[in-house]
Amino acid sequence: MTLITGSWKLFTDKKQADLHIDNLTSKGKFTVSINNWLTEVGIPSIQGEGLWDDVSQQITMVVSHEIETGGVSFIFNGYQIEGPEPVDPAGDILWILMGTYQASPINLGLDVIGERIPVETPRRQMLGWYAQITEVK
Repeated sequence: MTLITGSWKLFTDKKQADLHIDNLTSKGKFTVSINNWLTEVGIPSIQGEGLWDDVSQQITMVVSHEIETGGVSFIFNGYQIEGPEPVDPAGDILWILMGTYQASPINLGLDVIGERIPVETPRRQMLGWYAQITEVK
């Protein structure tokens, strides 16, 4: 099954955001944007691109936001999982993306962004995420 494109609900560390996956090419490249995720630090939307591996159902997304003095980049890795088969043949299907992500500073130290944006710590190098979308039959 190919990557489901469109508007997903993204969940990370007690936050919900809007994940948009669009423009999937035959080579597995696509555009991605995450809205309403980092609003408390003044970033309403963060954009990037991704790669999709149809055989393994693996997704990689890189989104970043830059400011004059630096910025932050997030790398999401995960897999697409099809929900349970609906009892009704015409029933909707729940699709899930899930995996881990890491934050990486751009010309900033982790201590600068760590106070404002959830990043890895010595006790937790990666953070978890998942996203859901319903395919209407």
